[in-house]
Amino acid sequence: MDYGHGTASDDDDPLAALFSALAREPRRHLLGVLYEHNAASLSLTACATRIASREAGVSRPTVSEDAVQRTLVSLHHVHLPVLADAGLIEYDIADADADNDISLTSHRAYRDAALIDVIESPETARDSSLDALFDALSDPRRRRTLACLNHSFQAIHLETLARDVATKELVDAEAEAEAQAQTDADTDTVLKHLRHTHVPSLSAAELIDFDPESGTAAYNGHPNLCVSWLHSVLNQDLRTHLSTDASAADWPLTIDQPPSATVRAIDGRDGIVAYSQSLLERAEEELFSVFTSPRLLESGCFTRVIDAVQRGVDVYLGTTDPVVHDLIQENVPEITLWEPTDEWLSLSVQGEPIGRLLLADRDSLLFGTLGEQRDDHRYAETALVGDGPATDQLLRSYLDRIDQKVQELEFESAS
Repeated sequence: MDYGHGTASDDDDPLAALFSALAREPRRHLLGVLYEHNAASLSLTACATRIASREAGVSRPTVSEDAVQRTLVSLHHVHLPVLADAGLIEYDIADADADNDISLTSHRAYRDAALIDVIESPETARDSSLDALFDALSDPRRRRTLACLNHSFQAIHLETLARDVATKELVDAEAEAEAQAQTDADTDTVLKHLRHTHVPSLSAAELIDFDPESGTAAYNGHPNLCVSWLHSVLNQDLRTHLSTDASAADWPLTIDQPPSATVRAIDGRDGIVAYSQSLLERAEEELFSVFTSPRLLESGCFTRVIDAVQRGVDVYLGTTDPVVHDLIQENVPEITLWEPTDEWLSLSVQGEPIGRLLLADRDSLLFGTLGEQRDDHRYAETALVGDGPATDQLLRSYLDRIDQKVQELEFESAS
């Protein structure tokens, strides 16, 4: 997907330049300063003054001339070229005048709410852990490594991780036909790079937990890390990236949707888990969920559930999985945990059993059906997703049942 990134980034990895640009605090502050002024441009001096103010956490009148001058120099010689090459700003690179105007471009990154959160708040932009986060995301293999760990419930041996990453790279390159012949050779190369470069880097950034004795790695995540970025797309493009039009998909149900509703289908567990995690990231007030079978939640799901609770989201999690029960009770007792009864475990739509249902803020929905059980004891899965009118259309009679269940849980919690 082309994000209009400029000339510095590899065409096969359009987000590399974007993430590299965001990996330094002064650049995040500059983008935040310009974003505050909407379409207006600012002089280099005005930007430097505001950046120095944001970095120090003081008002602009109290910023010293020395601080402004140091910022001017670093902007001109270091940061402006990087941002311009990433396609994020417009300015005359040949003009060193302090009155040279700088403005934002129309880059799609400015429509990604999570990226705006990173640059808009001075406190967030000052977070030094963001340097390591975006440094990690600037490398496509590290993104794929995080994506593989994000979709695993337990720690993974490096050999297994290397095989998963190599396979993902082949699929991403649309070379499935050659995957079997190339996987072994690719796995050896990937394993070497993981062991000596990427795993140490991700571990130092605290994005993963690595145990050198057992040779295993596990997903740790970051509060500002969005699942869409692990799939090399911006937030607003994740649904289109993962799904297809429900009317054209190989979906077992007949969907009669109103003209105002847009329902899309996701085929495959990885895409369904990724979209489920994006709902956890988007929820602002309430997240209601039901899982009718064990082994449907992954490590990245727990990380994002914890983040949602810390944001003040009311999370209602229905599951029969004893492992999930123990993890929640030990680590996130704030979650309202409940055990689905037969009426929930037998949920179906047009005869197809529902395996998972997530409803964020009563507006955004994912529900998935379970197909045949595979050799790895997981189910083949397909899901429908929708927002607004599509949510009402898909849930129909279940909305009253959800309302009643939430009221019961709130009453039990208060008593």
